[in-house]
Amino acid sequence: MLLDYVLPGAATLIFSVAVFQVPELLRLNDAGGLVTKVGGLLQVLVGFYVASLAGVATFPSRSLRQDAAGLRLDGQPIRRRKFLAAIFGYLAFLSLLLFLAGIFWPIASFMVAKISNAETRFFLHAIGVIVYLFGFWQLVFITLFGLHYLVDRMHRAD
Repeated sequence: MLLDYVLPGAATLIFSVAVFQVPELLRLNDAGGLVTKVGGLLQVLVGFYVASLAGVATFPSRSLRQDAAGLRLDGQPIRRRKFLAAIFGYLAFLSLLLFLAGIFWPIASFMVAKISNAETRFFLHAIGVIVYLFGFWQLVFITLFGLHYLVDRMHRAD
């Protein structure tokens, strides 16, 4: 809950306020804007997540067959392999969605700019910014947790 919604939601709120209150501080659409920079990062991350998923799914390891201490899925203990596969599978999916959103962002911005009602334009722009930023921050926090789990937690004896 904390990594899935609370931390990404708080970061989204902070950055959304920055986007709308001080737009020159955090540009989204420009050539050097956030969407372009995140798109460049996602080109690398999609491959990293897919490779991590493949590694977790196929690497023979006794520690991956152990239960993930303290973690449950549908009330049942979950194995480390399934937990890590779920994390990296979700991250691969989310990064692909964000990458595609970045590709189509200029088209959506152009279409929203054509709307004559200023309130509707602002509302649609705000929804797009909030959804994109929430997905980005969720990607960041879950990636950090997945890396922590792979580097540290997985190798501890339970």
